Amino acid sequence: MVLFLATPHSGAELATFVDAFRDIFGSTVTIEELREHDAHLRNLYNWYRNHAPRLGIETATYYERLGVRGVLTIVNPTSSHPGVGVDPIGLDEDHLSISKPRKPDAQVCDSARNLLINNVLAARAPASTALTSETSNTPAALPVVHETVIRIDRSSFGAQQERRIPCELPPLAEHFTGRNKELKQLTLRLRAGLNTAVVGPAGLGKTALAASALAEIVGANRASLDATPFPDGILYLDLYALHGRAEPAWNALANRLQGYDFMNNAPARNRATEAFRASRVLLVIEGGEEADGKEERTTMPELLGVLSGECRHLLLTRLSTQSAAAESIELREALQPEEAARLFDALTASRPLDPAIRQSVLELLEGHPLALNWAGNLLVRDDEEPAELIRGWKTEGLPLLSDPRQAERTLRWLYERSIRGLDETGQIMLAAAGLLAPTPFSLEAMAAATGLAESGDAGRNRLREHLRKLVQRGLFRLAESGHWRFTHVLAYRFVRDAQSPEAALGDRLAHWLRDALAEALNPSENNSKLSDATALLNHAGALLRADRQHNHWEVLANPLLYAIADRLEELGQLDLVSGALSSVADWLETLPSENRTDPIWLREYTVLVNRKGDVLRDQGDLDGALNAFREALAVRIRLAAADPSNATWQRDLSVSQEKIGDVLRDQGDLDGALNAFREALAVRIRLAAADPSNATWQRDLSFSLTLLAQFHEQQGEPALALPLAEQSLSIDERLSALDKSNVMWQKDVEISRRLVNRLREATTPPGKA
Repeated sequence: MVLFLATPHSGAELATFVDAFRDIFGSTVTIEELREHDAHLRNLYNWYRNHAPRLGIETATYYERLGVRGVLTIVNPTSSHPGVGVDPIGLDEDHLSISKPRKPDAQVCDSARNLLINNVLAARAPASTALTSETSNTPAALPVVHETVIRIDRSSFGAQQERRIPCELPPLAEHFTGRNKELKQLTLRLRAGLNTAVVGPAGLGKTALAASALAEIVGANRASLDATPFPDGILYLDLYALHGRAEPAWNALANRLQGYDFMNNAPARNRATEAFRASRVLLVIEGGEEADGKEERTTMPELLGVLSGECRHLLLTRLSTQSAAAESIELREALQPEEAARLFDALTASRPLDPAIRQSVLELLEGHPLALNWAGNLLVRDDEEPAELIRGWKTEGLPLLSDPRQAERTLRWLYERSIRGLDETGQIMLAAAGLLAPTPFSLEAMAAATGLAESGDAGRNRLREHLRKLVQRGLFRLAESGHWRFTHVLAYRFVRDAQSPEAALGDRLAHWLRDALAEALNPSENNSKLSDATALLNHAGALLRADRQHNHWEVLANPLLYAIADRLEELGQLDLVSGALSSVADWLETLPSENRTDPIWLREYTVLVNRKGDVLRDQGDLDGALNAFREALAVRIRLAAADPSNATWQRDLSVSQEKIGDVLRDQGDLDGALNAFREALAVRIRLAAADPSNATWQRDLSFSLTLLAQFHEQQGEPALALPLAEQSLSIDERLSALDKSNVMWQKDVEISRRLVNRLREATTPPGKA
């Protein structure tokens, strides 16, 4: 049996419900979350209505008849009905007392006890025992119940999942050679459950070492995870892909450990902290040097601050300052000559080199693991003669690979040598991957980039063949089914830095990302494709940061700011909303300084700041939200003053004032909230008077009047509220008469009429009703 207590299955009236909640609880519940027939409430309602009868669940429903602090009742007979069972029963309780009774003999307690006695305990009693004797009015003795055990069959709930135990391991090197001492040291530390950092320059094999050690400890199956110091899982966090920013990193960790719906309205730090609480997880951090505390990047202590005391971390970084010497395994030197020779020979086994040439090449490579891989993959192909490679190397006068300060120049030369001979399609695919994020990309991304999507299976097979060639060159590797990624972050950076791709390529990727996001966030998919959406958002952010010509506003940045952010809000995914907004902010930052002061872009900037404020407000950070709303308002005041004839910019002032008023009210600054609401109303009165035929301005005015009326009502000032509510009702009635098919306008009339009736009743002296 299921008992619902004052549960709004179909939502409550929009404005009154929200304002009542804020007034009663001082919470940050938002209009978006409590909108009538909100998507989440509707999904829950439909699921229960469809499954309860099939599962044999009896349903009882109670709602409150009394208001709280003189405010309206929150849940009424209509909104409380779960769609099954008998009609809801009203109790003489308010919305607080019905869920938290003030005394044991409260009406709600008596009702709940009767339900248990008549439905739960009675069903377990012997057939000969009745709660009331058939021959007398004397209640029979209740059966003695020593223990009641309730077991929930989780398979009955489709949305339920088993506890997540991730096992995300760094990618294994195809040929891992040498590093025996370091491998043994790292394996021992991991088995002992010690925090460890592997420190060394780029390309010396930090990731390969970590992958080999973890593979030795964990093995091929997840069962062996139980025998490690981290039985709750292993998480692999790539800070290169996250640009060293804390919030997306924390959200990514919370999503992968607990799921996208876990505390999805909480700030990122709180989500991650709770996700790790009381768990024993190993966090492997790739690209630790990204957390250097510069340019909005996090620091390692801040990033790791969300881990519980039982968790451990394995840090892969180029910075020795990020860990204590006693916790560090340093890769200072390249591979020993014999180890380097084994690796090189394994790579060139299908095309062995002349011994003298081989020795010359090995001397140039100096045992550098990444250089060995790139050079080996280069020389094993027929399009590069070993002698020519040696000659070119010496002609260029390249720095020694053993010099970490200059080795990158030599590695870049090897990379450029590796891509010589690529055909046009291969070059497009490489450039496209460089425009996206350094995370796995799909075959569909490459199809969009090359235009081969229209060629059907034949085109897809051609794509796979080109990808195979890039894998053979040591630039890409297969990450998962249907996805590839760069083998090393340096290859990604070299591609991204060197190219000035044609505008058409970026445009094709932008259109693909927009359409792919629309599909992943399709309402029919619910939350099933949120992992796809997360990856696509990362790629969208990377593409926008690479948009040096600022071509992708209409196709990608604008949808991220508006339609995509709206959809993510509907899904309750505030972390993904923040990610989308950050990408737009990065794009706006790349505008030339003279463009940033253009009124058009300034206005878009205020929308961005307001949306960030909305997220902060929904997460409970009222101070942060207020600062954001005030920042946006300051810009909008300048815009409106510069062009008083621009009605849209005037309206923007009222929107900002209402947002500020909402926050001030939630903070308890009632005078400040009242002033803000009055400022918004003044703007809307001017707009409505200037263009009486504009239905949008008229409805805006009605909304502001209702908002202010509700504010006075909540403060116990019905006499001040009534004339405002009556003006609002008059506007709503005029609009609804213009178009009786407009459901929204008809609904406005219903809400305004209820408000007016309630206020008239409150202002009518006793005995004169």
